[in-house]
Amino acid sequence: MFSTKRTKALVIAAVAAMALAAVTAVPASASVLSARFSTSSEFYIKASSVTIKKNGESAKSCSLANPIRAGEFGAGAFIGSNESFGGVKFTCSGSNPLVMQFNGQMKYDTESGRYWLAVHDLANQDQTSPWGFYRQSTGETDNWTWVNGSGSTPSTITLNEQYVGYLSSTGEKITVSGTLTATTLSGGLITLTH
Repeated sequence: MFSTKRTKALVIAAVAAMALAAVTAVPASASVLSARFSTSSEFYIKASSVTIKKNGESAKSCSLANPIRAGEFGAGAFIGSNESFGGVKFTCSGSNPLVMQFNGQMKYDTESGRYWLAVHDLANQDQTSPWGFYRQSTGETDNWTWVNGSGSTPSTITLNEQYVGYLSSTGEKITVSGTLTATTLSGGLITLTH
């Protein structure tokens, strides 16, 4: 039979142990791995329409007039272009295009199960945007979420107000929103693996 004093002491000891465990526990951290494409062949990224904004306003409807031809460029790295100059151009109605470099790393988060293309900065060079020159510099936060397709459903790349750079003159942010599709050159399935 437990006495009231002994029960109270056990409860206090248990609460103290839980508090100590909470203070000393190491939080679980996400593990980010390199990813790779399911095929070493080149592939296409297409988008019929994306929305490009300046500081969340002044929306422009833009598209990839030519698909981005992309591929793996060394272990865990990608590069892509839809123009002869080696970059990517989004053609925008009634204004200048948005031009950017498109290369970086393929990534996978083991905790969330998320794949993405981490697009590298091009910090020290002005490029064209619908509002004048901009710097493609985000502090390496330009991450294009990739969702694997299956069967006849292509893989998609989702951009939701994705920050891609800032205007050189005013510092206003440029973002892109839209869904792009990725297929092999023949229209087949390409996925990311880790």
